[in-house]
Amino acid sequence: MADSQDEWMDDDLKSWIKESEGTSDHMYQDSKGYVTVGHGHMIPDAMA
Repeated sequence: MADSQDEWMDDDLKSWIKESEGTSDHMYQDSKGYVTVGHGHMIPDAMA
């Protein structure tokens, strides 16, 4: 079970990713060619 310190760091990291990467409601290829959606969620197989 994670303690409150770990939970805070997870929330802080999620906020940072959301702010730095933005949010997309559709799939797109990121700068490295990976299929991505939402805020930083890589999809390993776009056909899945």
